Amino acid sequence: MNEGRLAAAAAPGELLLNADPFIRDFTGEDRALRRLARLSVGAAIGEATPISAAGFSGGGEAGAPAGSVRTDATLKEALSMMLEAGETSLEAVSPAGRRIGKLTMEDLLESAAGTEAS
Repeated sequence: MNEGRLAAAAAPGELLLNADPFIRDFTGEDRALRRLARLSVGAAIGEATPISAAGFSGGGEAGAPAGSVRTDATLKEALSMMLEAGETSLEAVSPAGRRIGKLTMEDLLESAAGTEAS
């Protein structure tokens, strides 16, 4: 609501992409990070994978080799792993440890901006 009028009606992920100055102010300065926290690694690489509370592998856990991230982890968790490791990509693995694909920094940037690879 903005001065008694409905400013926007959308899903949270869509609101985080809204360019309206009022909505941008309302959603805050860390919109891109909050958007990454709502999206799964699987979704970014084209696999329908729900986000689970146990999705963050930290690399090297059972079912997730070092240098990898589970597809049910959030993109925010994947970004954190990349930054800590000084890497620009991670292998995406299923919760059982099967290699699904590669998540790149470009994938994260596109997801944060709400765009898709062309």
